[in-house]
Amino acid sequence: MDYAQENHDDKGYWQASDGQWYPPEQHPSNIERAALAAAKAAKKADKKAAKVQQAEDEEVQRAYDQFIADKEAAERGRQAADKKGPTKATYIVILGLFALLVLMGIVVGILDVEGSKERAEAAEAAQVIEDKENEEKKAAEEKAEEKKKAAEEKANEEKKAAEEKKKAAEEKAEEEKKAKEKKAEDKKKAEEKKKKAEEEKAKEEKKAAEDAARFNKKAEEEKAKEIEKNKAPAKFTAEITSYDITSPGSVFAVAEITNIGEKAGTADCGINADSPIGTGWEVELDVELDAGESMTLRKSVVITNDSALYMNHISAWCEMQ
Repeated sequence: MDYAQENHDDKGYWQASDGQWYPPEQHPSNIERAALAAAKAAKKADKKAAKVQQAEDEEVQRAYDQFIADKEAAERGRQAADKKGPTKATYIVILGLFALLVLMGIVVGILDVEGSKERAEAAEAAQVIEDKENEEKKAAEEKAEEKKKAAEEKANEEKKAAEEKKKAAEEKAEEEKKAKEKKAEDKKKAEEKKKKAEEEKAKEEKKAAEDAARFNKKAEEEKAKEIEKNKAPAKFTAEITSYDITSPGSVFAVAEITNIGEKAGTADCGINADSPIGTGWEVELDVELDAGESMTLRKSVVITNDSALYMNHISAWCEMQ
């Protein structure tokens, strides 16, 4: 019981820290003073009881010694009386001894009663102190139990708060993770969509380019065809550039064949040799030339054993296919 707070009323009652009112004789200061006085009284009673006990022991010892001495004297007297017979003095001695023993018993009883009373008072004071100590111990234990319980409740509340905080943090982290994953997924989908759109656009642009290229190519081809159509046809010319009479009636001639037209063409070309006695020729079939292209035609022409061959008798020719 904490008695630091002392609120007295007019009758001396006081209020303890537990909120209860107690009479003045139960005030801790009075109890302590009473306990201290009781302890001193008990100590004093113990000393007195010890002295009384010592006096009793000494008195008993003296009475015992006297009893033994009287007994021995009585025994001697009895022995003498046995010889002479009992006398009046012997009976007087025996009665005196009996009276002495009775007196000693009364004195010891009185002393024992007084010592018992003092010891009872000391025991009562000690019991008051023990009860107070037990009350204080019980109050301290209850207070300690309340503190322990409060500490446990606080620890449980803190633990619960920590668990709730941890759970909230985990939920927040999970939400952030999901949001991050969703954001990444959305970004990935957007990139894929963008990529797909770009690929489709590229395909469309490629297709448009290919269509444009085909259109342009077709237009160019048609244009080329139109140009080709409007071009002048192929026309081959043949001209002897040199000759050599190798033997009578035989000549080796070289001719230049040229396509002077605007188109490519194919012709059969040859070299003729004429003499007064006959004609000979050699033909080169399928001569193909582009526009403006030329080629050299070399041929050996045999007529007869006629040596009358002259330049004006040798000629080159082309016939268009």
